[in-house]
Amino acid sequence: MKIAFLCVATGRYKEFVMPLHDGLHRLFPDLQRKMVVCTDGHFQGTDALPIVTHAIKRGGFPNDTLKRYHFFLEAFDLWKDSDLVLYLDVDMAIDQVLLYQDLPLHRYTGQGFAPHAQMPPGGDALFAVCHPGYVRNTFRPFGTPEFRPISQAYLPAQVLPYVYGGVQGGKTDAFYRACQVMKERIDTDLQNGVMPIWHDESMWNRYVNEHASDVLLLSPSLSYAHRQARAWGIDIWPSIIATIDKDHAYYRQDPL
Repeated sequence: MKIAFLCVATGRYKEFVMPLHDGLHRLFPDLQRKMVVCTDGHFQGTDALPIVTHAIKRGGFPNDTLKRYHFFLEAFDLWKDSDLVLYLDVDMAIDQVLLYQDLPLHRYTGQGFAPHAQMPPGGDALFAVCHPGYVRNTFRPFGTPEFRPISQAYLPAQVLPYVYGGVQGGKTDAFYRACQVMKERIDTDLQNGVMPIWHDESMWNRYVNEHASDVLLLSPSLSYAHRQARAWGIDIWPSIIATIDKDHAYYRQDPL
């Protein structure tokens, strides 16, 4: 079985590409893997984990994140031969080995958290990951989805906990269809002068809620935040994929 890891890296975020590549050797070593990077740079992978690139122009924040689905569709020829696809923010670290066959062991079932007790059982066509900042949040257990009907990301009926935009994917055909729908919705918002509250993450939350029966919802083990783990109550899970603490302002600046 083949998997393509997708990421987007422009400007100073290119500094994270090779550290992520090195970490990805620990992720799904039981599959045939490659890394597809949408970037304004050039990278060399390894025989075990090759890198192929799709050239994009840097648009700055938030355009480079908002238009990730545009980039994925443009680069589809580079990942259409894969059975599975997984997008990761480029500023993520892989803390321990995870086999694909063990992925269902990390399904989120509510873990005794009452607000999430009525989740649908889901499927395995799409992979979504609970947002670490909200999954145990008693004040906002369903996060901050788009609440304005003016946006195409508007979510009037939420059945899943709020999901994290930085790790997502699924079976290739299912994720391709998701990208098509979300791209069209983003284009509509842009034409109407609307910016979703959390950009692409807002669009992803609407989509997975619309297709909840197809979603394998995963625990924050795959979206871990070490510094906030205790305060957010996610230290009941092990860390597999974690965010890297960084100076956001620095990385969003134009490179010198």
